[in-house]
Amino acid sequence: KSTANKYNEVTFTVNTTTDEYAYNDAFRQYLQIAGKNLKLNLQNELIMSDNMAYSNRVVIDLAIGRDGSVQSSTITHSSGSKGIDKIVLQSVKTTLHYLKVPSDEIRGNSVDATLIINF
Repeated sequence: KSTANKYNEVTFTVNTTTDEYAYNDAFRQYLQIAGKNLKLNLQNELIMSDNMAYSNRVVIDLAIGRDGSVQSSTITHSSGSKGIDKIVLQSVKTTLHYLKVPSDEIRGNSVDATLIINF
């Protein structure tokens, strides 16, 4: 079990459905910037939470549209706490709302990604 006052580090990994994005410099740069912002936002939100997580990992499947917006986001691995899951999902949505993927970097209508967050 993790307690709210032990959320001192957040790490994340992003997996995309194709290697095309893994080797795209602009997409990788976007992920680094978005990741740093997400990490800061999430650390602050988790520290202020009095919810308790039973797992230190949350996995979110995302679909990012051609315009850079998040079309869908689904938690596929829960922390075991509805409150923590809600904080994580809202933090991801808020961060990605303000930091959009450059639209010229998305091939097709959308890109599917899996965001793995450890805390």
